[in-house]
Amino acid sequence: MFFLIADTHFLHNNIIKYCGRPYHYNELLEENMRKTLTRDDVLIHLGDICLGRDAYVHARYINPLPCKKILIRGNHDKQSSKWYLEHGWDVVFEKTMYLLTKYGNVILSHKPIWPIPKFYRYNIHGHLHNKKPRTWRCLLLKMANWFVGKRHILVSVEDLNYRPVALDNLIGQHWNKADQMIFTPKGTSLPFK
Repeated sequence: MFFLIADTHFLHNNIIKYCGRPYHYNELLEENMRKTLTRDDVLIHLGDICLGRDAYVHARYINPLPCKKILIRGNHDKQSSKWYLEHGWDVVFEKTMYLLTKYGNVILSHKPIWPIPKFYRYNIHGHLHNKKPRTWRCLLLKMANWFVGKRHILVSVEDLNYRPVALDNLIGQHWNKADQMIFTPKGTSLPFK
């Protein structure tokens, strides 16, 4: 099963203040990831693993995870792709990853993509955390989501109770009858209910 998470920011003490995280968020993330992920799973991390102490964070929090690991680099992931591959990641993407799901094409990225290309149903991303928009672009993105049917899905840990979320469950929560009518070719039936 594919699981998603973004913006773990391990060992970033100021994130407690910026985003209202519990003081023990590092341990909470570690515990929830170990409880959730198995060797048969794939974790896709949408960037911003930590802020400093990269080698320690990877040895403590990333390497022990039993699953396959895919990283889509965020603005705080400053090491080279080679470094990440040598420190526990199986695949590293610089900015985006594209998936075909039973719900349609999906773009995974750290920062939200605007506009979403018309052949993609959703952009699943991190970066915005749980705070109010700090820039006009973020504000416009949030406003646009209200009008176009929530095509952006935020997976920052603050919104996920500090645990990875299953990709199918996440998209399934955002899928509705109107989406099916708009994105299913006329005269075809969906292979799922």
